[in-house]
Amino acid sequence: MRRKLFVSIYLVLLGILGISFLLPSKIVIEPDRIDLPADGISRTPVRLQVQMPVVRRIFFPHPKITTQVIQGADFVNLFPTDEVRLRDHGVSYFVKSRAAEGEAVIRFKVHNTPAGELRVFTHTVNSDSNQDGFPDSFQLTSFTDRENFRHAFAFIADLQVSRTSPEWPVGEHHAAGLVCFAVREALRGHSETWQRRFGASMAVPSVEKYSFPMTPLGEKIFRTQGGAYLPTDLANGFFSDCVNVATMREFNVTFTGRDRSRAQKGDLLFFSIPGALNFPDLVMIFLKDSSIQSSGYQDNVVYYRESAQAGEGTVIESRLGLLERDPDPRLRPIESNKFFLGFFRLKVLY
Repeated sequence: MRRKLFVSIYLVLLGILGISFLLPSKIVIEPDRIDLPADGISRTPVRLQVQMPVVRRIFFPHPKITTQVIQGADFVNLFPTDEVRLRDHGVSYFVKSRAAEGEAVIRFKVHNTPAGELRVFTHTVNSDSNQDGFPDSFQLTSFTDRENFRHAFAFIADLQVSRTSPEWPVGEHHAAGLVCFAVREALRGHSETWQRRFGASMAVPSVEKYSFPMTPLGEKIFRTQGGAYLPTDLANGFFSDCVNVATMREFNVTFTGRDRSRAQKGDLLFFSIPGALNFPDLVMIFLKDSSIQSSGYQDNVVYYRESAQAGEGTVIESRLGLLERDPDPRLRPIESNKFFLGFFRLKVLY
């Protein structure tokens, strides 16, 4: 009799346990919709709570959650990681905007629990606080992004010395075209596919704030006219996918001085030589130390030396120390050379 009672109790408990496992669990996301300015800086916390039966909690005290941006990965980042363990069946994330406008959907999944989704909407920010002609959302404001851009920009330009990339449009094979190409590629996400395409033998860092062409300015990121940035500038044709040397110097960079000791990797040197047939305007990219050629020097530069035939020039790597003794005194990067305009920094770095 007692044995039958124990068996009955056991079966009842087993049934309750089975039913508990069949009861649905639920992921609750607070809030389930977020609106952020597309400035690459703004972020907001998100709280996840997993509601599950008590019995299931006993067997899964620390369920593992996975996340996936299933739409709009160019618009948001999720921190701290792609996969975390929940304590007390709740966890907080930070959702951070990137500098591009759009809609993102983030999916959260815990075991067999139905997935929960968070929608994030990012909105363009048009302010130009320093009145330099570019929206604040376009400029790289974090130290890491600026360093990653400098490294990638110099690396891509340097790579063209030994092997001209097929990605570089032939129509941009000119002095400023090398800068345009290297800037655009430096702002892309440098995936393994990108590295194979470029023949990069080392990992190339990426900018976090946005990925070209999903920038606050789209694909046309070089300014062609003066003035502070206005939302109508893009429609009015004030930006282009590439510019010439004079326009690059006039509207897309900031003068930093003529002293090379203050120059940083990725800065530009400009020369203006009125009357020169092949290159009245010239721009060089300051590599500092070459990422490809381990020469040990700290004054390397790379530039496109144009020829009489358009598009038939050569990408040259040299050193400031050698250029200071160049046979053509107009190309010497020294303060006494009136044709040397000095060192400049791309406005994306301000």
